[in-house]
Amino acid sequence: MKRASIQRSVGVSTSCIVSALILIACGNGCAGAKAYRQGKEAEKRGEAHIAYAYYAQAAQSNPDDRDYTRSLKRLGPTAANFWINSARLAEAEGRVIDAWKSCMRCLMIQPDHPEGLAYINELDAKHGTKLSAVKRDWQNKGAAILAIKVPPKPPAQVSAKPPVPQISNSGPTAERNTAQANKPASVRKKPAQKTNRSQRKWPPRSALPPKTPNQQVATNREQPTNPKGARPNSYVLSRDNDRYGDRVKAIDDLIVELQDTSDELEADIDLYDGKRRIQKIRGLKVGRSKLLLTPQNRWFRLSLERVDHESETIAFRLDPA
Repeated sequence: MKRASIQRSVGVSTSCIVSALILIACGNGCAGAKAYRQGKEAEKRGEAHIAYAYYAQAAQSNPDDRDYTRSLKRLGPTAANFWINSARLAEAEGRVIDAWKSCMRCLMIQPDHPEGLAYINELDAKHGTKLSAVKRDWQNKGAAILAIKVPPKPPAQVSAKPPVPQISNSGPTAERNTAQANKPASVRKKPAQKTNRSQRKWPPRSALPPKTPNQQVATNREQPTNPKGARPNSYVLSRDNDRYGDRVKAIDDLIVELQDTSDELEADIDLYDGKRRIQKIRGLKVGRSKLLLTPQNRWFRLSLERVDHESETIAFRLDPA
């Protein structure tokens, strides 16, 4: 696909291109300062593609504002890289149409992206038949088929506390209290009991790989080595157990950081290339795996093997995809 054809399909200015590309449902007044503020919040969360879209809306509402245009220019390459990486992940998982759309989003943001044009032609060559329908939609509807929607945050609901009823010594309330007190203990209503963390049933610690006496104790957040005797490319991370770090430098300088665990045996994991977060994995269940691309552009599959929520500890492995 020619670079010029992409630009002619949607117009000239970058902010107009992205506004046509990404539709953000943000309610009334989502322009200017508000859109810029939402872009800053999205950027802090590591969502560069969402932040870029908000900056584009801010720049379109006020093209003369230098802060808006500088933020748009600064974040453009990062947002474009997000979409090209999303395209490669989608193709690897068999979602060819999603891969084509993500690649087109990359080119809409940065038409001279070093990988974008080559990859879109590669997709056309490999999956031309599967892509015929979406390419027809592109010709008929243009950038509208590439739109994504970001739902607005629901407004905080502040509800007034109901007044506490006063217990009187006479009337229906007193009669009910007396009737309840006169019932046998076996049929009285028992107040609901809340269980604290120590009373819950957690998976046994034996479910995790055994700890060896020769294992080094991590002195900082990053785990220095794999546990001795563990299988190659197998790792243990923990947010509570001092014998493990909550992050580790794994294959191809990929840094894996544990964010959270749940009592449903799920884990939230972030992947970094140096200080730059490149992927977020949320709600990964034990026995499931996730495809990822390392900083050296090699595909691996992260498989979650065990979760101990009590100590916020996980065991996982990385295998070539």
